[in-house]
Amino acid sequence: MVFDCTVLEGNPADSTLAVKMIRRLQEKYGTVPENVAMDGGFSSKKNLKELKNHGVDEVCFSKKRGIKTKDMCSSKKVYRKLWKFRAGVEGIISWLKRSFSLDRCPWR
Repeated sequence: MVFDCTVLEGNPADSTLAVKMIRRLQEKYGTVPENVAMDGGFSSKKNLKELKNHGVDEVCFSKKRGIKTKDMCSSKKVYRKLWKFRAGVEGIISWLKRSFSLDRCPWR
């Protein structure tokens, strides 16, 4: 399920986009997600703090980068569940790229 889509100019670092995505969702839907699972590029202590301040309960970065699991999630079980969800989504994206040649975006 896709809740929002943007085409960005250039190739900004993922770490600069985490909070912006949550703000956009809050503006569009009036609420923030309770749980988020993000790629390792989004992982930073600053992003974790900002996401928690915006009301996100459980955060899962695929690469911890010095962040403790208990700081991100209420339990290791929740962290693992979110981690597996993100990994499954990555697999689906990989399949779409291979099967339908969706490896390039022709939008300009």
